[in-house]
Amino acid sequence: MLLTFGFVLSLLVVAGGFVIEYRDLSKKQQRASVELLKQDLDENIGVVVELKRNAETILRTTKVVYDALRNPRLKLLSTLFPVENADSEVVVPPSLEYARQQLLSARAQKLLDDPLEQERFHRVGEAIV
Repeated sequence: MLLTFGFVLSLLVVAGGFVIEYRDLSKKQQRASVELLKQDLDENIGVVVELKRNAETILRTTKVVYDALRNPRLKLLSTLFPVENADSEVVVPPSLEYARQQLLSARAQKLLDDPLEQERFHRVGEAIV
C-alpha cells in the first residue's frame, strides 16, 4: 500500500511539473515530453506488476512454510512451532526461553526419540529448503 501511495504521489509531482513547464514548450517539445512521460509510466507500471508478483510469491511461500511447521499431524514440528507463536496477539517469552520450553515439551513427549517423527521433521525441512 505504501509503495502504491508513493508511486501515485510521484506521478502527481511529475504531472505538476509537466503542467508548469507546458506553457513554455513548443508543440514538438510538448509531444516529446508527453512521450517520455508515457514511457516512464509504462516502465513504472511494469515495476508495480513485478512487485505485485513478488509479494504474491512471498505470501504463498510464507503460507506453505507456516502450514508445514504447524501441521498437527507432524507432532514434533507442531510442538516446536506451535500456532500461538505466530499469533501477534499472544505474548510469548523471548526467543531463547521459548525455544527451550518447546524443546522440553518435545522431550517430555518423547518426540525427539521417535524415529518416525525425526524422519518427518527432516523431510519437511528438506521440502522447505
